[in-house]
Amino acid sequence: MTDALMRFGGVQLSHNPKELVFRRKNNVQMKRLASGEFADSDALADLGSVSGKGELFGEHCFDDLEILMQMCKNKKSAILTMPYFKSVIAVPKEISLSAEPRENYISVNFDFAVIEKIGVKAESPPVYIAEEGDSLWDIGKTPDEVSVIASLNHHIRDINYLEEGTKVKLR
Repeated sequence: MTDALMRFGGVQLSHNPKELVFRRKNNVQMKRLASGEFADSDALADLGSVSGKGELFGEHCFDDLEILMQMCKNKKSAILTMPYFKSVIAVPKEISLSAEPRENYISVNFDFAVIEKIGVKAESPPVYIAEEGDSLWDIGKTPDEVSVIASLNHHIRDINYLEEGTKVKLR
């Protein structure tokens, strides 16, 4: 089990969602509770989407919401990290408020389309196209992941800054 928080791109939820809903490509719906209980241990193998409700706290929560909304508007893919599961590459289909925002607090509904499970062999390696202000820290969730991604991308000289349009191999 892990105590890692759910993260998409450079935005991390303040607390893990109490419930995530997984929809497989064949439209079968499954739920995972906060305890990690799940009926199908290989649920992400044929995943179509992940949805749920999360919370953003702190003085930067409105900035984080704006980042998510822009990624949704621009259909920008990034690594989606969820507790108890391997990371996937996803695109936000919908990001919306689930309650009236308060000072330093936002409750959001999210729905992500899963593009690819990381680690599953694909015809060509997944590539992330950097946008202005991106860094490898926005793509990787841990220092180890950032190190692995950096080792795959010898053309990247500074892990803290990626030029817009830079292609980043993810595996």
